[in-house]
Amino acid sequence: MRDTQDKNNASEIILTKEALKKAEERYLNIFKNAVVGIYQSLPCGRYINVNPVFARILGYGSPDEVIHSITDIRQQIYANPDERSELMGLIDEKGSYDLEFQIYTKDRTLKWISNSPRAVRDENGNVAYYEGFVQDITDRKHAEEELIRHRDHLEQLVEERTAALKMSEKRYRDLVENVLVGVYQTSLNGEILYANNNFLRIFGFETLEEMMPSGLYARYKNPKDREAIIELLRESGRFNNYELELLTKSGETIHVLLSATLEGSIISGMMLDISERKRSLDKLRESEIKYRTLFDNANDAIFLIHKSTLIDCNQKAVTMFGYPKNQIIGHTFYEFVPPCQPDGRDSKEKALEKTRAALSGEPQPFEWRYCRSDGTFLDSQVSLNSIEIEDKIILQAIVRDVSDRKKTEDRLRVSEEKYRSIFENAVEGIFQTTPEGTYITVNPALAKIFGYASPQVLIDSISDIAKEHYVHSEDRERLKKLYETQGFVEGFETQVLRRDGNRVWVLVNARAVKDRDGKTLYYEGTLEDITSRREMEDALKKSEERYRTFIDSTSDMVFLKDEKLRNIIVNKRLREFLKKSEEEIIGKTDFNLMPPKDARNYKQTDIMAIKSSSIVISEHTIGNRTYESRKFPINLGENEKGVGGFVRDITERKKAEEELKVKSRSLEEVNAALRVLLKQRDQDKNELEEKILYNVKKLVLPYVERLKERKMSDDQKTCLDILETNLKNIISPFVQKMVFIYSNFTATEILVANFIRDGKTIKEIAKVFRVSENAVNRHRQNIRNKLGLNKQKVNLKAYLMSMK
Repeated sequence: MRDTQDKNNASEIILTKEALKKAEERYLNIFKNAVVGIYQSLPCGRYINVNPVFARILGYGSPDEVIHSITDIRQQIYANPDERSELMGLIDEKGSYDLEFQIYTKDRTLKWISNSPRAVRDENGNVAYYEGFVQDITDRKHAEEELIRHRDHLEQLVEERTAALKMSEKRYRDLVENVLVGVYQTSLNGEILYANNNFLRIFGFETLEEMMPSGLYARYKNPKDREAIIELLRESGRFNNYELELLTKSGETIHVLLSATLEGSIISGMMLDISERKRSLDKLRESEIKYRTLFDNANDAIFLIHKSTLIDCNQKAVTMFGYPKNQIIGHTFYEFVPPCQPDGRDSKEKALEKTRAALSGEPQPFEWRYCRSDGTFLDSQVSLNSIEIEDKIILQAIVRDVSDRKKTEDRLRVSEEKYRSIFENAVEGIFQTTPEGTYITVNPALAKIFGYASPQVLIDSISDIAKEHYVHSEDRERLKKLYETQGFVEGFETQVLRRDGNRVWVLVNARAVKDRDGKTLYYEGTLEDITSRREMEDALKKSEERYRTFIDSTSDMVFLKDEKLRNIIVNKRLREFLKKSEEEIIGKTDFNLMPPKDARNYKQTDIMAIKSSSIVISEHTIGNRTYESRKFPINLGENEKGVGGFVRDITERKKAEEELKVKSRSLEEVNAALRVLLKQRDQDKNELEEKILYNVKKLVLPYVERLKERKMSDDQKTCLDILETNLKNIISPFVQKMVFIYSNFTATEILVANFIRDGKTIKEIAKVFRVSENAVNRHRQNIRNKLGLNKQKVNLKAYLMSMK
């Protein structure tokens, strides 16, 4: 029994040692890979442990070289040796202290460092060793000195930034705990070794101890996902943006993006909860399927690329690039870029690199320069992703015109080259405000959002943020309550006022910064203009409402069914026909809603429509009514098809068609009789015309010729000429045409027109009619007016001759 107890004790010791070893490995890993210098030193002035970052700060090749080379920290490291004694005294007094001072590196050059040490004491309270964090702040110090020399008017801002940087040293230690993504470490068997607050918050746990008993395996909705992740890590050692489904403490399914690395048997990773984004995407996808795509209404240019060839683009791309659509589609994107990009790289080489990465499944955001149709350059922000369309891997490029922003950034970069700062160049608005409602610090982006020329103008102009910036001042109070209760705010949407009085929607992500006593010092965060997104969402909602109003107002019955022929959408007319509510119809097939015989007929045409590429038209009789259905295939996405259609009651139309057929047969018989009568009338008319023509030519005109042979006075000859002319005109096609087309001509106007056509002058015509030349001219002008020639330079004689 004693042996058994000894064995148990030995086992416990072994397990304890293994746990201790794992813990040491974990913290050693953090120690070696920390982004700041870490050290441990003895009171006598020797280092006992340093990490690689600290060795690099001192200019040594390795931690071992530091430990063996430095025997007196005070003399070899401190530029002012008295500062070491001062620092040790402050640590003894306060326990820990943050201090900035200068040190010598290996080659005796001076560096500025920020040191955050503390004393580690033994059981008797004596200092065993010192340990702390070190950051190289030489560049910052030099920048501060440069800023002091060249920008005295910004001295106060420099002091504030210096103070903020000092405070960031403490915040750095809390970075992992306060980062807005879940950070964790687990063993290969699923044991949770470490998790930050956001990781616990994602799963709904308050503490790590509460989550540890069930382990990480219990959080996987599909356990095979865990096996796939382990296999992937063992193969490649790391992965990024792996999407999977997990379960929260309450059993709710969440979607996350996972990135992780495997070192030994420890998995370290980060997790981002994308459930809300996933739900938004699913809702958007469903809306696109049911109603309409926003492809051509996007504010960014969108291209679809297959094997380097542009296969589609939206209207924004046409507007942005200045080419018609047919000059874009079918061409390669290399035709719209300069030979080299602004960074000096060959455009084609860089494009191929981004394309390969996107095709491998890794989204590619990058800046790119294009050429417009007018030869000018277009600077853009491109988001390149691979998508699957009809079993083809397609590249989707979303191109945002950032030419104006690039010009602004370039101007800012030129003027501020000596004082580069992420703060100054951030795309989002960044701010620090007092709890009372005044700005401490703002960046140019925030000033631009609010319509101010510069950050300083904004700071000087606003004395009460709640009243002067918020459309609803109570939103500011809500934010303050959230800061005080939970310490931070994520995704807070509100309306604010610009300087010109216009309203914009903004998204606020911020937190409260407090001192050691818990008193709020200030609020800091980011602010993003989301007006375009909100307007798009409102437009989509209104579009859906208009679509619903449209299909409900039509007199036809309208429906949309999925691949299993279950109703997805039905309009008001169809609900009235079935005498059921929408809830009673949606999700049901025709077999649940109508007699089996009618349901079978509808099912047959539904299947035909899904398999067809065109509209399937069919007629169905239900009771004493006849209905015409027009059905067509619908793509519901993800390789799923459905059928949509319109059903119209055509009973009255069918009756009218039958009546029309009867009337048409009667009308055909009447038309046949009319054709016989008209043919006979034409024959009679032709015979009459031939008789008149014959009588004039044979019985009248010969006597006129005989009269011409006799001696006559001039008046008699004139009258005889008129008689002969009028007789000829009776049978003349010209006169017949004049009378037929221009029935509003008087008899005198017809005679005058005839003389003009025959070449008679105004004087000759006046003599024949025994009137003045002015009277003939009036007749001549009336003829031109009635022929529509009064404002045209057309010869009347030539026009009349053309009417033969």
